[in-house]
Amino acid sequence: MRRVLLLNVTYEPLTTVGLRRAVCLVLGDKAEIVHHGGGSSSRRQESHFSSIVTRESVMHFFTLHRGPAYARASRVVMALVCAIRLSVLALALPVVLHPRGARFFRRVWTKWSSILVWCFGWTAIHQQAGSQ
Repeated sequence: MRRVLLLNVTYEPLTTVGLRRAVCLVLGDKAEIVHHGGGSSSRRQESHFSSIVTRESVMHFFTLHRGPAYARASRVVMALVCAIRLSVLALALPVVLHPRGARFFRRVWTKWSSILVWCFGWTAIHQQAGSQ
């Protein structure tokens, strides 16, 4: 069964609900669709806002439930993961000859580089939200 992520008004994750329940919430005007996984997003410029918000939500959760030291350690580990992924992508750069592969490479590269920038605290969500 397909699951749908339910967010509150500040876009913090609340829970996941089944697709049928999500449709009932939308039809009953108790929810609105923020993003549909269809082809509409492929026609506009890629934004990694959701990737950053996901990590920010996890950091908020860790700070509340595990403590600030745990949250900082998690951010350091995420920075290391980003650096490793970008290193592997850099090694795969000569392999990307097909135009479709180049588009995929560019999308993945910008996603992980934007997360790395967030890990170092060089960007904030409110700055990215203004560029939406």
